[in-house]
Amino acid sequence: MSEAVLTLGSAMAAASVRILLLLIFLQAGLQKLRHLGELEGVVQNYRVLPDYAARPVSIILPFAELAVAAGLLINISPWAELSAAALLGLFAAAMAVNVARGRREIDCGCFSTSLKQVVSGWTVSRNCVLAMAALLVSREPGGPLSWAALGEVWVAGAVLFLIYATANTLDAVRARAAALNFKGA
Repeated sequence: MSEAVLTLGSAMAAASVRILLLLIFLQAGLQKLRHLGELEGVVQNYRVLPDYAARPVSIILPFAELAVAAGLLINISPWAELSAAALLGLFAAAMAVNVARGRREIDCGCFSTSLKQVVSGWTVSRNCVLAMAALLVSREPGGPLSWAALGEVWVAGAVLFLIYATANTLDAVRARAAALNFKGA
């Protein structure tokens, strides 16, 4: 294979991951704005910040996520990817603290499905993998792509996002079924 083909493939793969991250942060920010009244309680329930910090964090967080999405859209590389990795890493750490404390019943605050998704090893791992992906693509310069390649990248990013959303929904359904099964016993 020629070096040009490998370079184009690498650039397209990185761009597809950027689109995935863009869609994740866009959805997360918009959903948090939609559920702003609940978000303060979710942040407070993590018990990793002092109570007085929950309100400002819950107000700033959706806008930070939307800023990351905008940065990914207009290709402010590597800052957008590094910001995405930092947020995902912080989220993973807060979740891991609560999993370690045995607090697996709390809402993760992702608002990615109509079902509440609880913190778990899955949500910690998911965020760690996404953070690593953001770090990896931050090293790949985002150069111009042809219109055809750009279309392929958006389709690939959207498919990755649908897989991500489906996995989150299945995890939420699994947790809900387990909770109902436990209550019925």
